[in-house]
Amino acid sequence: MKVSLIIPTKNEPAIDKIIKDCFNVLGKNAEILVVDKSTDDTPKKAKEAGARVIYQKGAGYGDAYKVGFNHAAGDIVLMIDADMTYDPRFFPKLIKPLVNDEADFVLGNRFANMHKRAMSRANKLGNKLLTWLLNKLYKLDIQDSQSGMRAIKKTALDKLSLSDPGMPLASEMLIEACKKGLRIAEVPITYKSRVGETKQNVYNGVRIAITTIRLIRDYNPLLLFGLVSLLFLVPGVGLGVSIIHEWLVTGIITRLGSVVFSSLLVLTGVFLFCMGLMIDLLVKEVRRVR
Repeated sequence: MKVSLIIPTKNEPAIDKIIKDCFNVLGKNAEILVVDKSTDDTPKKAKEAGARVIYQKGAGYGDAYKVGFNHAAGDIVLMIDADMTYDPRFFPKLIKPLVNDEADFVLGNRFANMHKRAMSRANKLGNKLLTWLLNKLYKLDIQDSQSGMRAIKKTALDKLSLSDPGMPLASEMLIEACKKGLRIAEVPITYKSRVGETKQNVYNGVRIAITTIRLIRDYNPLLLFGLVSLLFLVPGVGLGVSIIHEWLVTGIITRLGSVVFSSLLVLTGVFLFCMGLMIDLLVKEVRRVR
């Protein structure tokens, strides 16, 4: 099976080292595609190391991979970052389930052996929360949904409808894989401190969170609307109970404003839940027809 490896780059000081390491593991016949958006000598070093450089016209992590996917000619497509955080020696472990037809899409689990200070506490928490959410929503059983070291059959990749140009592409790939019924596996890998400037920032975290909420809305609207409705129902019912208690004890209602406010909260909560239920039924019917 021919292998294509995609590496998105933007001013990567270790690009020649990672490419050489990848060739040593995958063999000289492997296709290594560097999708570049650099302002330094990264593309020059990548070419000298034997990679094919594709200049990225757009911007973003997801956009770079989509460009690479369109150019990949291998039967298996691999993904890795250029900052030396991932060890190419684990690629055979990711490829094996694909070659043995045990999976269509394989992720590397960074939390199996993560070096100290390789990831901040905030990033760890964010990764864990996103992974938990995706596991619950799509009945997965994975430990690291945001891993950047992945392997997928080209035939399976061609089935995915990917649109996000940024970091949320990692979640989008998983959700699309679930929708298309792909077999997803996970293998343990190591994760080390990066070489070069980090590309992660608060903006990327916010975008991932927004995309996750959008995906919940699109694929499980009852959960989203149900949670939002609780934000209105819980205080509304709590306030209403206190008013009813006052009426039972004193026989009068003195807080008319609270009565109105409590009624509005409860009615809004019920309305949102009913809306979520209707949208959920419509989404399921559309999926059934498709």
